[in-house]
Amino acid sequence: MVYFFASQPVAPDLCAGYVVIGRNYNLGQPARVIEEFEDTIFGQDQLVVESQRPERVPFDLAAELHLKFDAVAVAYRKAMRALGLATSDSTGHVPC
Repeated sequence: MVYFFASQPVAPDLCAGYVVIGRNYNLGQPARVIEEFEDTIFGQDQLVVESQRPERVPFDLAAELHLKFDAVAVAYRKAMRALGLATSDSTGHVPC
């Protein structure tokens, strides 16, 4: 299975998600089976994301405790800063 997900910010507090899935097995299975599975997973994620506080993720890495599994998120934030794309408000938080 090949799975690609991309998120596109469309407003300060809203993103659009895009998914492309390719498979080379169960070719006779209706696509709706995978769609229902994805709806379940994203529905679970939605509950977590919408209850997240603070709502905006801080780009100030000192504002949070980071563990090994946070390496991708930390690298993303560092890259955004290096590219001059991480603009923060007075609380150190940015949209999406």
